[in-house]
Amino acid sequence: MKNLYLISVFVISIFFVSCKKHVTTYEILKNSQEVYSNLECLSVESSLDFKWLSDLDTSHYYKKIYWIKNSNDTLYGVDVLSEDSFGIKLYRHTHDSVYTFTLKKKDSTYNEEVYIGWQTERMSLSQAINAYKNIDNDTIIKTRLEDEKVDNKSCYVVQFDYPDEGNDKDHWIRFYIDKDSFLPLRIERHIFLVDLNSYEYTNLEVKILSFEEKEILGKIQNFEIPSYFNYKKKEPWVMPELLEIGSELPNFTGLLVGGDSVVISDYIGHFLILDFWYIGCYYCVKAMPFMEKLKEYYGDKITILGINNNDKNIEQLKEFIQFKEVTYSTIIVDQSVPRDLFNIYGFPTMCFVNEEGVIVEYKSGYRDSLDYHLIPIIDSLLSLE
Repeated sequence: MKNLYLISVFVISIFFVSCKKHVTTYEILKNSQEVYSNLECLSVESSLDFKWLSDLDTSHYYKKIYWIKNSNDTLYGVDVLSEDSFGIKLYRHTHDSVYTFTLKKKDSTYNEEVYIGWQTERMSLSQAINAYKNIDNDTIIKTRLEDEKVDNKSCYVVQFDYPDEGNDKDHWIRFYIDKDSFLPLRIERHIFLVDLNSYEYTNLEVKILSFEEKEILGKIQNFEIPSYFNYKKKEPWVMPELLEIGSELPNFTGLLVGGDSVVISDYIGHFLILDFWYIGCYYCVKAMPFMEKLKEYYGDKITILGINNNDKNIEQLKEFIQFKEVTYSTIIVDQSVPRDLFNIYGFPTMCFVNEEGVIVEYKSGYRDSLDYHLIPIIDSLLSLE
């Protein structure tokens, strides 16, 4: 009888193990999506290792988040407290007010302002949230890999492989999903950005701290500015107006990539387009092929100069310019040049200067077919029909 009981237990165990082993990838993802969408509150801590597009080193970023659903808040539906490597952010809705502010550790200031966007990343799992939307997308391949353990917890491992599209190649996201809770415990992401010839690599690890509503609610409702930070209120920063059109081009010096030092006043007598950019600015780099098209279209009627104020590794910058097949000159300048001389705080910014050395126009930002949109402006400034 005892042997029969042991055999029964063994058979049942094998049955459950077999069922668990053969759970489909789709079922794993749908279960995880359902569990996440039904959470009422959560506190997590996460660490993120990432590589900036313009930096060879990997940076480390830490975050702890407490969030709880709030049905009285029709805007976001949650109250959130976020503490990370750079500061503390709070969004809390009460019956008569919305309490929101941002604390910055770097300069010991705080702003009482609405900060939109970060609430949706309440688990620090933005990749997971976005990926859930792609569960039924057949163009994205979902593959179950070998099970692994994260913090001694058995996890399903599922990888999303995205098709090469535009500038994105070799793009995948890997999820380690707890077999018991179906919450993702770790996420890894990899992408190669063709335009930048540089990897952006992120490795996100998340540790769940609590599901206790009373604990999380108390943490958010009782939060006060830490006294040891000695914070002072900071007035909202207002971006200054660009140096006025009609002003003379400020004189500054720089170093030609692959050449000698130059003075910008040496270029007076040419119609100039000063393109302020740096490698880590994605849209600066996206604009480069269109600047090349303008150079080819206008020939010697215009002179395009790339003004780089951020990338100090000359060899790396030279390699990057060669990779992008940029034929117009690039001048490396001090970081203060765009800010102090032109009031430029956004990149890319194109400054148009006539033959007399007078600023006649600015264009900031990037848009597709940039050359098509700039040609009428340049024609007008050159008095071309």
